[in-house]
Amino acid sequence: MFDEVIVGFIRGVFRFLGWLIIDVIFDLFIDPFIYSTGKVTLRVITLGQCRFDNPSKLTKFFIYSTGVIILLAGLYLALYIAFIFIKDA
Repeated sequence: MFDEVIVGFIRGVFRFLGWLIIDVIFDLFIDPFIYSTGKVTLRVITLGQCRFDNPSKLTKFFIYSTGVIILLAGLYLALYIAFIFIKDA
């Protein structure tokens, strides 16, 4: 009986963490930032020729991929510059 209580508690904790990660953190913070970054980057790359008002699933994939790549490259560049300044200090 006690093991069922522990399993139920752990299941509840994991459901809460799943909700927190997927619905709150991803949908409210990460998703809009990645999507807007990818959309702007693709618009710059195509020189404004492509419209991204109602994108298909393939276009959304390219938007998200571009956003992730740009943000990771920016993070790498920021850390690289920070470590250069730390090394020179």
